[in-house]
Amino acid sequence: NLGQEATTYFKLQGLEGYDALYLNRYGEFIASLQSGKITKSPRSVVLFPKNGVYTNQAVDLLGVKFIVFKIADGHSPWTFPFWESEEGRFTLLSNDQTYQVLENKNVLDRAFLVDSYEIESDSQKILTKLFDKDFDFRKEVILEENPNMKLEKSSGSAEVIYYSGNKVSIKTKSDKDSILFLSDSYYPGWKAKVDNNKTKIYRANYAFRAIVVPKGEHQVDFIYKPESFKVGAGFFVIGFLLIVVIEVLRRKRIT
Repeated sequence: NLGQEATTYFKLQGLEGYDALYLNRYGEFIASLQSGKITKSPRSVVLFPKNGVYTNQAVDLLGVKFIVFKIADGHSPWTFPFWESEEGRFTLLSNDQTYQVLENKNVLDRAFLVDSYEIESDSQKILTKLFDKDFDFRKEVILEENPNMKLEKSSGSAEVIYYSGNKVSIKTKSDKDSILFLSDSYYPGWKAKVDNNKTKIYRANYAFRAIVVPKGEHQVDFIYKPESFKVGAGFFVIGFLLIVVIEVLRRKRIT
């Protein structure tokens, strides 16, 4: 019971909240956790299903490391039922009689490498495959476009070295070509570079991002540079110049 209206103030990242900047694909993903069927989410709120059929898998995939539990809420339906999870999944870090903070031991890193992928363009089939009990997020990713590459079993690592709202930098190291998965929302305004060379961003696991990275050590940068910003900046410059010209002409008439 701690939405974005609170987490934003304290500069924390959370999954839900009112009047959010709504991305349709992400909203569908969250709403579909309740039953596994594609579901439209209310555009005024991103409400994470606390008791959904696939809630636990999504908590891990989305990098939810900490659960904040308001003790006064008890076992209310709007709270996350961590007490129903298997033993050892959540450990208590803090308890001040008002809030408890628990750590998720099964959480996935925000960015990690995989050495296997499936191609699927049907939205419902993606969700069905994604939450199949045999699907391993740590080893495989579902893409909607074919990267046309053959992957081999590999080992490697990915470390986020810089993170902001407009840029994410990751260092990767692997002994074979791999796919880097980032559990941030896929959105057309984002661009990606590997060692400063442009590369394609694929929509992965229904609503997130992935790119191909070659073997070896590399730096990957995700940068938010929407075309709309360039267009807006162009109109601003044109408008400013028009104002200057009009003002100059006006002053000439006066004199």
